[in-house]
This record gives sequence, structure tokens and C-alpha cells, in this order.
Amino acid sequence: MKRVLISIVVIMAMVPAFAHAFDDYRQGFIAGLGLGKHESDVTNTDNLLGSSEVQSVDGSSLSLRLGAGVVDSVLVYWFMDLSRHEESNVITGTNHDMLVGYSGLGLSVYFTPRSTSLYFNGAVGVAAAVDPAKQTRSNLYEYQGTGHTLGVGLELGAGMSIELNRTTIIMEHKDNDGTFVDQNKDLETTRISFVYTWY
Repeated sequence: MKRVLISIVVIMAMVPAFAHAFDDYRQGFIAGLGLGKHESDVTNTDNLLGSSEVQSVDGSSLSLRLGAGVVDSVLVYWFMDLSRHEESNVITGTNHDMLVGYSGLGLSVYFTPRSTSLYFNGAVGVAAAVDPAKQTRSNLYEYQGTGHTLGVGLELGAGMSIELNRTTIIMEHKDNDGTFVDQNKDLETTRISFVYTWY
């Protein structure tokens, strides 16, 4: 019974947000989808060997946002960014893909309550990176860490925007047993994206 009551309260709390959804006002429920290209400086550090290398890479990204407009000029949302880039192994001379996931809470603040409008955005979250070629059920090969983003955007029309963001992600290598080893992967990423937001 307690779970039912909690569910009813949650649904009732969400009704006002959905009532304002997709009415060309930023206030209420929002959903966003973005496609982008990025350039990243990737620093791989082995603290045991005392070695570090930096690679400049580029790739593509996909982003999803779900949240609400607190007022017509402020959006608060959960986000999930997925990106791919190719790194080279300096020892073997081969290339391999890296997939990076980054998720957390974001905020966008618009200069005007209606389009066209300049806006600033920021985000903080957790991140993970995997090498699909090395990732198996018996071999957990991934990095985990945190990140933050600052950026600027321009809403060209109702819902359609272009964004330029700078993201810093700091991660440690996680071993099979769940412990972190002395290897780090840090990313400094600049991304340009086309984003459509339904509101």
C-alpha cells in the first residue's frame, strides 16, 4: 500500500510538468536529442612506470536530455552523452576504438524567454570508457571517473540549437576484481553539436 501511495504522489507531481509539455514554452517537461563532432586531447598515464602520453583524436557523439523548464529561461535536466574516438597504441602501432559514456545533471540558462536566444549551459556527472576489443565477460577493461562541462549555445528557432561545449573528464582504470590500478585516462574535449529540444 505504501508503494502505491508513493507512486500516486510521484505521478501527481509530474502531471503539471507534462501538462505544459510540447507547447512552444520552455516551462514544463523537455526532451532533447543532439548529434555532434568532437576533438579531444587524451592523456594516458601509467603511474607505476611514470610514463604519460597525449594523443589528439576526433570522433562523433550522441546526446540525450530529459528534464524540465523551471521557468521559460532555465532548464534543468538529466543527460547522457555517448561518444566514440580512435586511439593508437604506441607500442604495437595499431588503432582501437574507445567508447565514452558521460551522464549526470545539466543546466541551461537562456538570455531571453523565447527563441532566438543565446544561452549558457553547464553539467557535472560520472563517466566511463571502454575498449570494445578488450571488453569481455571475463575481462573487465574500463575506466571510471567524473567530469564537468561548460558551454554556450544559440537557439536558432523553436527547439533547434547549435552548441559549443568544453568537457573535462578524469578517469582511473578499473581492474577485473573491481579495484582501481595506477593508470589514468584524462580527456579534454571540445564538441560542436546540433541539438533539438522538444518543449
